[in-house]
Amino acid sequence: MQWGNIQFSGPVRIDALYYLPNLAHFPDLCGLFQATGDILEAAGIIENDRNIVSWGVSRIAGIDKENPRVEITISETEKGWE
Repeated sequence: MQWGNIQFSGPVRIDALYYLPNLAHFPDLCGLFQATGDILEAAGIIENDRNIVSWGVSRIAGIDKENPRVEITISETEKGWE
């Protein structure tokens, strides 16, 4: 995890690739988005999850039993629009 002291306070685009451990209890993508926004806000990386104006190319990217994860890229957007 590499974010240092960065906090995004304005509108952002999130690109999130989710690699799940298996197909059991497969989550819905909308729920993953909500959880990701809440976690980024709680960690102080984004000021408010309402500032997420785009989920970009976010998707469930596959299954990785050995290394389940989410790979997140956060980009500031100009005036809230891409």
